[in-house]
Amino acid sequence: MNDRTRSGQAFAGLLFVFLAVATPIAAQEPADEVTQTPDAMSASVAQLKSDIAGYFRLEAQLEEVEPGFRTLMRSRLDERAREIFEQIDAFARELLESDEPMDEYRVEAVKWLQALQQRANAFIDRNRQTILALLEEQSRTDPARAAESVVELDRAIKRTATTNRDLYRMIEKLDDFGVDVAEERAQLVDRVREAAEMLAVAIHLDADELAKLRARLAVTPDDADLQTLIKVADLRRESYAENLSSTSLLLRDLGVDSSEYRRLVLLVTGDVASQILDTGVMGGLAREWGVTALAWINDNGLGWAIKLIVFILVLMAFRALSKLTRRWAEQGMRKVQLSLLLRHMIVSTAANLVMFLGILIALSQLGISLGPLLAGLGVLGFIIGFALQDTLGNFASGMMILLYRPYDVGDVIDAGGVSGKVEDMTLVYTIIHTFDNQKMVVPNSKIWGDVIKNVTSQTIRRVDLVFGISYGDDIEKAEQVLQEIVNNHPLTLDDPAPTIKVHSLGDSSVDFIVRPWVKSEDYWNVYWDLTREVKMRFDTEGISIPFPQRDVHVVGEARQLPEPG
Repeated sequence: MNDRTRSGQAFAGLLFVFLAVATPIAAQEPADEVTQTPDAMSASVAQLKSDIAGYFRLEAQLEEVEPGFRTLMRSRLDERAREIFEQIDAFARELLESDEPMDEYRVEAVKWLQALQQRANAFIDRNRQTILALLEEQSRTDPARAAESVVELDRAIKRTATTNRDLYRMIEKLDDFGVDVAEERAQLVDRVREAAEMLAVAIHLDADELAKLRARLAVTPDDADLQTLIKVADLRRESYAENLSSTSLLLRDLGVDSSEYRRLVLLVTGDVASQILDTGVMGGLAREWGVTALAWINDNGLGWAIKLIVFILVLMAFRALSKLTRRWAEQGMRKVQLSLLLRHMIVSTAANLVMFLGILIALSQLGISLGPLLAGLGVLGFIIGFALQDTLGNFASGMMILLYRPYDVGDVIDAGGVSGKVEDMTLVYTIIHTFDNQKMVVPNSKIWGDVIKNVTSQTIRRVDLVFGISYGDDIEKAEQVLQEIVNNHPLTLDDPAPTIKVHSLGDSSVDFIVRPWVKSEDYWNVYWDLTREVKMRFDTEGISIPFPQRDVHVVGEARQLPEPG
C-alpha cells in the first residue's frame, strides 16, 4: 500500500469520525414532545428512517477506515445504536398508548425493534470476545498496566450489562405488540445467567489470588509490585461484585431466582442495607451459615467437646487448689506478727495467683497461644496504668500503709479529715465507720499524705481536763476536792499517777489541770464522769466556777432619747 492510499484512508477515517459525531439524532429530543396525531407519527417515522439509514451507511463504511479509527468508530456506532433505540422505544410507547389505529406504524416499529435486537445480539457477541481478551490479559499483565486493564474490563462488562438491559426492554415492547418472544426471552435468560456465572467464578478466582498475593506479601512486605497487584485485585473484585449486582437484578426481572448471586455480592461488599429485606438472600445466607456450622461441628465437634471438658476440669481443679492455698496461707499468717490488713492481702494474693495460673493453663488447652495473650495483657496494663494514675497513687499509698502499719482494722483513727473506727481496707481505699454511724470511704493517698492520728494504738491514754475556780476561793481546798474525785473514780489508774496542778491565772479564774490515766477504751466514760462530778462537788463545797463578765462604765451625762412621734 503506497503513501497516497494510506493518506486517503486516514482522511476517510477523519471524515467518518466527523460524520458520526455531527449527524443529528432525534432521539436526544425529549420523549414527551412526540404527539399522538397521525401527522406527527408520520414525521417521527420519516425522521427515524433517515437516522437509521444514516446509521447503516456509516456502518457500511466501517471496513474502509484504518484499524485505529475502526475501533473508535465501532464504539461510536454502538452509542449511536443505543440513541436510536431510545428514539424507537419512545415511538413504540406512543403507539402502545395511542387510541387511534396505526397498524402500519406498529408493523414498522416491530421491524425496527427486531432489527435493533439483532444488532444488540451482535454487539454482545463482539463485546464478549473483548471481555475474554481482557480477562486473559489480566492473568499476565504487569503491575504498571494492571490498573488500566481493570478499568477497560469494567467498562466492557458494563457495556454488555447495559445492552442486555436494552434487549430486555426490546423483548418487553415486542411482547406488548403481540409478537411471540419466548425464544428470544429464553436466549436472553441463558446469556444473562452465563454472564452472572462468569462474574461469580471470577470473584472466587480473585479471592484465591488475593490470598496467595497476601501470603507472598507477608514474606516480602516491601515488594511494591505485590502491593500494586493486591490493590488491583481488590479493585477488580469490587468491579466484578458491582456488575454481578446489576446482572442479578436483571435476572430477577426476567423471573429467574438470583438470590445466590446477590448473596455472593453481599459477602464481597458487606452491603447488608440493600439486601436486608430480601428474604431469599438473607434466608440463603442463614442456610449457608447453618450448613457451614454443621459441617464444622461434624469435623471438629468431638475434639472441641473434649477440649472444653478439659478446660472446665482444669478450672475446677485450680479453683479447689486456690481455696486450699487460701486456707494454708491463713494458717501460716497466724504464726507471724503482721497487721490484719497485710495478712488479708497476702492470703488473697496467693489465692488469686493460683487461680490466674489455672486460667492460663485452661486457655492453653483450648489451643490459645499464651505468648500473645500475656503480651496483650502487658500492653493493656500499661494503658490502664496511664489512664488510672490517681488510682495507682492510691495503690502505692495502700502499700506504704501496709508496710509501715500506722493503723489496723478495729483502730480508732483521725486521718484524711475523718475520725472513726477502721472497718476495712484495700490497697486503694480505707473504710472508716464514724462515731455518728456513717460509713466513709477515704482514698489511701489522702490518708498517707496527711497526719494520721491513731487513738487506740496504745493500751492507756491520758484524759486532759481543765477546771477554773474564782480568785476568792481556797486553792488548797479546790485541789483536795479534785484529788478525791480522781482517786475515787473506779476507772482511773494509779500508775501512772494522775496530775492535778494549778496551771494558769486567767482573766477571771484560777485554772487547774486534771490529767488522770485510763485504759483507752475507758477514755470517754472517765472524761464525762469527771466533768459531771467536779461540777456537783464544787457546788456542794461552795467553790464557784467563774464565767467571763464585763463591766461597762458610761462617762458623762446621760442623755434622754426623744420620744418617737
